[in-house]
Amino acid sequence: MTSGYPNEPLKGEQAQMPEWLTGAWLETADPRRCDELWTRSAGDNMAGVFKWMQDGAPRMYELMIIERRENGIQLHLKHFGPDLVGFEEKDESEVLDMVLCEENRFVCKRRPQLGDPLWIEYRLTVEGTLVVEVVQSDPPKPFLRFEFVALTDSPVPGSPVIVGEDPTRLEVDLRIPQLSPSEAFAHFTEPDLLSRWWAPEGHIEPRIGGAYRLAWPEQEWQLNGEVRSWSPGTEFAFAWSWAHEPDQPPSHVTVRFEPSEKGCHVRLTHGPYEQTEEGRALRDEHASGWKHFLAQLGSLRP
Repeated sequence: MTSGYPNEPLKGEQAQMPEWLTGAWLETADPRRCDELWTRSAGDNMAGVFKWMQDGAPRMYELMIIERRENGIQLHLKHFGPDLVGFEEKDESEVLDMVLCEENRFVCKRRPQLGDPLWIEYRLTVEGTLVVEVVQSDPPKPFLRFEFVALTDSPVPGSPVIVGEDPTRLEVDLRIPQLSPSEAFAHFTEPDLLSRWWAPEGHIEPRIGGAYRLAWPEQEWQLNGEVRSWSPGTEFAFAWSWAHEPDQPPSHVTVRFEPSEKGCHVRLTHGPYEQTEEGRALRDEHASGWKHFLAQLGSLRP
């Protein structure tokens, strides 16, 4: 260990893509303002951009790539000045290897041939703050520290995030620190628990092909569904059809539950949606509804 961090790159499944980093982040520490934006992982690749403003004027831009290679996960950086002239040579980038990977935290180390030892640590606090530290030398000496807050649709624990750009389906991610995968599954499949965050009434038959009927008596809404997948603690899927919209073809909802070091990661997919004005409006309506109700699920206490 040097500077409190490992030196050797992680291999294989020891290194995981930090999907919790997805979203838009902002730091305002007058006279400094920094923006950071990360795309969702696709093909074991995440792309990010960073902008540093000082006294109201741009100081630096950074292009960032997190990518899995045969020898582990790497962080590639390209830096640009206010005039967009690169700091590195045109065909070069700064390369750091992931040497530590934990729940909501990872550390990358700059390759020795690229300069003096340097580590970059990313971690998400329980309050939802993204802390980024750049550390040099031994003993450790952080010489840059940023504290970002999440902007709309960033993955703060307990807050649902719309992810993906496929217009034919809706994807929502939710991290629930206070529930296990089995407990989260139960909150989708047991009427008494469903009533805590979504439908006041429900009738559910716990088998593939069974009924999945939910009701909101005050609004006179009734959802008539059918169970399509039933794997307790892992996956639940159902057909979605409103009783008051008999001419609307059914859509499909799949909910996957993954364990995490702190609770559960819920991934919900809803679709398909037609590529028409009506289909796009329906997708937006469902996105708004799922964000509202999943936020209530994320705020529950055991």
